[in-house]
Amino acid sequence: MISANPPQDETDAHTYKPALNGLRALAVLAVVTTHAWWRIVPGGGIGVDLFFALSGYLITSLLLAEVDQTGLVDLPRFWGRRALRLLPALFLMLAAVVIYFRPPIIDVFSAAFYFANWRRVAGDNLGPLGPTWSLSVEEQFYIIWPLVVVLCVFLSRRGHARLASVLAWASILGCVVAPALRFALSDDPTRIGNGTDTRLDALMMGCLLATLISLHGMRVADWLRPAFPFAGLLLCAALFVQPPEHPLAYSLVAIASAVTVGYIALSPDSDLLK
Repeated sequence: MISANPPQDETDAHTYKPALNGLRALAVLAVVTTHAWWRIVPGGGIGVDLFFALSGYLITSLLLAEVDQTGLVDLPRFWGRRALRLLPALFLMLAAVVIYFRPPIIDVFSAAFYFANWRRVAGDNLGPLGPTWSLSVEEQFYIIWPLVVVLCVFLSRRGHARLASVLAWASILGCVVAPALRFALSDDPTRIGNGTDTRLDALMMGCLLATLISLHGMRVADWLRPAFPFAGLLLCAALFVQPPEHPLAYSLVAIASAVTVGYIALSPDSDLLK
């Protein structure tokens, strides 16, 4: 399950790009059609990676903009806004599932408090609430990444360029750690597919994209332009052909997702081009 709500403030001019709404819709549609008509689009789960990359980009852009404006991150305000966006829809969905399916209370509890992915890692079958694993990964990112940004603000002494550079290196570290863990755990596909740490690189690719745009502006568009056709072809191929559960396959999809997000974010309808 992935959240259809934008993980940014719609009124924030620094992060809101109308073109990304279409990409978000396609990511959600890919996942939905996989569950409904899996024989047609068996690889629609790549929509999760696409959404992760999009979330990483939007959240990091929002946090960088806040630090640029105020010199700090208001964590209670940030988490409060995320809760207001996500919890009403989540609780409504959980209420409907409880009424119709009557799942075990622990399944509802794990979905409501965002640790469903680790229940799946432990081998538990969450039934109709199983898809909430991806929402759990994303919400754990929403909790941890702002704390990393606050630490980087302290380390960078609040210089915007230095902060973006420190965050870029932190993102690169995440992009390296995730595939390394997947290789180390290659005999446990359930752990690879559901662990927050083993699925981290798509989120971190989005974070890295935001920091590069913050540091280099529209030059990033020139870097992404030649890579976008290959990224688009890879994602389309993965959509209709189930990607192998291989550590490298996850990395390629994460890179292609970030390239796609960046290309669309920097497209001519974007405020960044004005």
